[in-house]
Amino acid sequence: MSNATTGNPLLSKKSLHLSLSPPIFPDNDETYEKSLLTHPHFINHTPVDLHITRLIGRKILSTKTLHRIRDSGTFRKIVDMLVTLSVPALAVLHPNAVQDFFLLSKPSCMSELKYGRHPMQVIHLFEPQSKSHMNKGVLFFVHGGAWGSGMPWMYRLVAKSFIDKGLVVAIVGYRTYPCATISGQVHDLELAASYLAVNRADLFHHGVKKRFNENDANSSDRVRTYLMGHSSGAHIALLLLVERIRKYSSLERFKHSKKTSKTEGSESIKLHDNMTIHFDKFVGLSGPYQIHNHYAFEAGRGVAEISPMKAASEHTLEEFLKYSPAIRLKHIYAEIEEEISHHLSLYFPDILLVHGADDTTVPFTATVEAGSIIRSCGIDCIDDLYIDGTGHEDTVMHFMIGGRTKDLVSEWMFRKNSHDNDECNRKAEPTSLRSKY
Repeated sequence: MSNATTGNPLLSKKSLHLSLSPPIFPDNDETYEKSLLTHPHFINHTPVDLHITRLIGRKILSTKTLHRIRDSGTFRKIVDMLVTLSVPALAVLHPNAVQDFFLLSKPSCMSELKYGRHPMQVIHLFEPQSKSHMNKGVLFFVHGGAWGSGMPWMYRLVAKSFIDKGLVVAIVGYRTYPCATISGQVHDLELAASYLAVNRADLFHHGVKKRFNENDANSSDRVRTYLMGHSSGAHIALLLLVERIRKYSSLERFKHSKKTSKTEGSESIKLHDNMTIHFDKFVGLSGPYQIHNHYAFEAGRGVAEISPMKAASEHTLEEFLKYSPAIRLKHIYAEIEEEISHHLSLYFPDILLVHGADDTTVPFTATVEAGSIIRSCGIDCIDDLYIDGTGHEDTVMHFMIGGRTKDLVSEWMFRKNSHDNDECNRKAEPTSLRSKY
């Protein structure tokens, strides 16, 4: 694989090194690292930040202390404070971004909607002001933060890229750990989508419906709806889609078999009757989709016990697999008939999974594996995009201050939707973004 825009190989020595961190390092790190240097595919040094996280996570702080920091909300306070303190640096390096931030903060541009009782259950809604940019679609953006930090205001600049194109942007806040586990966070996203569908139905027109209507997919005046998430936000956004597929599969089984239990039928009919948003396209930026693999990666970095992921995923390997969206999707498809699986594909949006090849926080192999598993379910409307020279935060920062990720993703988002043609574009156009970029 290579990037046609630069010619640089995506499978470089550096990107390979970042992707092959072992589950747990032996106690004698020095012996282990000497063995690494004998392998021709590894770079000849360990990054400084990796030395620091291992030192803090294994030698300076006890496991009990790490858990107290994680479970008390101190982790959230520290990370959010660091993000806040970085704002002056952004102002110096990108003064125009600061001006955009304040313009976006005006009441005429942004409104705050509360979709639940918890203070974190808020939506920052941005609407185009220019009549020439009147609503051409809605973007539902889910922020990251390792499942335990982050707030909508930190991602406010993301809205600028899209309202300039005429999209309404909803940046969704949700309860982060320890206020909620991953299950609760996915529930919050569904609540937020239902809230917008019911209380701001004017934004969607035909985009809001009680369930996906195959005849409506070809409507030329239909407002497009997009789901996008970064890092842990990409993970829970994809999990939201998979959870919907699970419920839709119950509905399809209920329709096709009289043997379906009352529990399955009642759950599916409940979903059927609820107003919500059907998403036409999903973009996942730098997502850690395989929880069990990412736990192993975090253990190798020395941050597994302070990271909220383990606790937010409810600690056990069984739950890790349950909260890994691609694996969960595969289990759903394994339990249903082929006829039902064909119907389920109509509920799935087009998917673009994006990852930086130089990501040191979530290795790009997380996207490779998730994409492969989703395709194995027979879902063809999926592209993956790997960008060389790009790190974990870069994929979202490019939307805030400009960059290649923004340009490439925007091109993909605004091309024709695959469901407009009864079958996926990839069936007619075998060239994928993986090889294109």
